Order: sequence, then structure tokens, then C-alpha cells
Amino acid sequence: MSNKQFLTLQEQISFLETKNIRVPQTSNNMRILRDSNYYNMISCSKVKFALGRELNGKYIYGESHFKAWVQYFKKDRNVSEHLMKNLLRFEQIINSRTAYYVSLLFENDEISDVEKASLRQAIKGYRNSTNYKGEETWVHISNKTFGELRYIIKWLWKSNYKAIVGEIFEGYDFYRNNFLRKLDETVSLRNNIFHFRPLNIYLIYGTEKTRQSHYGVRREVVEEIFFQRPIVKIKHEMIEILNETKRFNGIKKRPNSIGRNSNEFFPETAQRHLIEYR
Repeated sequence: MSNKQFLTLQEQISFLETKNIRVPQTSNNMRILRDSNYYNMISCSKVKFALGRELNGKYIYGESHFKAWVQYFKKDRNVSEHLMKNLLRFEQIINSRTAYYVSLLFENDEISDVEKASLRQAIKGYRNSTNYKGEETWVHISNKTFGELRYIIKWLWKSNYKAIVGEIFEGYDFYRNNFLRKLDETVSLRNNIFHFRPLNIYLIYGTEKTRQSHYGVRREVVEEIFFQRPIVKIKHEMIEILNETKRFNGIKKRPNSIGRNSNEFFPETAQRHLIEYR
């Protein structure tokens, strides 16, 4: 989204019309764009409605209604809100356990002086953001964000205190394999949706400098967090999102080869979008 020009609400609607999206210029539609954030909503819903890419890399869409894009975006928010609740509970439990077991290490004098100094630094944080001096360890850890907590857990793992990490994640069998990667992605999921980035975007645009996709492990993390406390109604919405992101991921990976008139290539898909939301 670099170098994107700012658009007024009216200009946003006109721009969407050029993408084959029917958007009546009503006050309600303008309010939706204003309150939902144009980038978040369109980037989220294009996952469902993109049919392919032009030779220049731009995504193209069959004719559809703005109402359909809003409905899909709302499904994303519903699933994200449920994930937030589960993540909050999960984070609280992991934080509490970490505070207990790390404090126990200090209290029982089970680690060397060198390890103590290194662990204290991990608790302080790489930016020395706290005045922690080795006292009231449990208090300092309890005040950590999930992202900060991750570095303490990583210290335990890399310093061969895997048994303690096992106690911290007791009952969460998902994290037994590929632990560090899954921990990082759980923190990433938490940071994304708590900063209102749609779940669709989190799933699709997880890439490294090597352009390696994170889709597989990110999908696994989403399913793990969701099913810690699932809700049947939202489950169907989550499954739809996972299916659509998988399809879109395939479009991303395919060579750009579609002409400008998408209806010539996807007439049935374009017509389905019109029928569903007319």
C-alpha cells in the first residue's frame, strides 16, 4: 500500500466502481467506509472476490455488490473478536505460569550466576524498558505484554529449560512440535487482530524476505486458538475464511495471465456474486 493517494469517501466509492463493485452513494455506505477503514475492509474482502490478476499484477473482480464485501468483512470481525477472547484467556494463563516457574528458578537457586544475569536481561527486555533488578520477579513478568513474554519463554527454551516450558504450556499439545515458530505466530496473530488488522490479511500476507509463505502455520495457529473455546455459529464463518484465504493464496502464487475483462474468463463466478447479493 506504499505511495497510495488519499481518497475522500466519495472518491473511494468512485474508485471501487472501477473495480466492478456496485456501490450506491448513500450516507450509510460512506459511514461504513469511514468507520471500518477502507484499506482494512477492501483488503480483507478482496480475498473472497478476487478472480485473478492482470498481467501487471493487479487483482480483478467479477461484478459484485458493495453489500457483499461488507458482509464478508463482518464475518472476519466476528471470528477475530472470538479469537481475541480466546487469546486473552490463553495469554493470561501463559503469563501466570511463566511468572510462577521463572520466580521458582530464582527462589530455589536452581540456575548459575551467569544464567541468572542472562535471564534477568531477558526479563528486563532488550531495550531495558523496566527497572527490574532481580527482585519481585513475578510482579515484573505479570506486567509483560505477550510479545515481551515471548522472549522470556524463548530464553527458557534455548537455555535447555524445556521441561519448564512444557509446564508452562501444559494442556496445549499443539505447541509440542515446531514450538518457536508457533509461539512467534501466536504472538503475531495476537498483535494483528488486537490492532484491528483483519484475519484475512494476517493469513494471506505472512511472507519473509525470501517470499516464503507463512499461510500453513498461520492457519494452524488460528485453528488452535479458535478451538480452545469454539462457538458453532462462528465456526462456519471461520471455515469460510480459511477456504477463501486458501483459494486466494493460490491466485497469489499463479503467474499473472488474465486479460482486463474478467467476466470473459469467469462468467459463472461473476454471475454468482450478482445473484447472491442482488
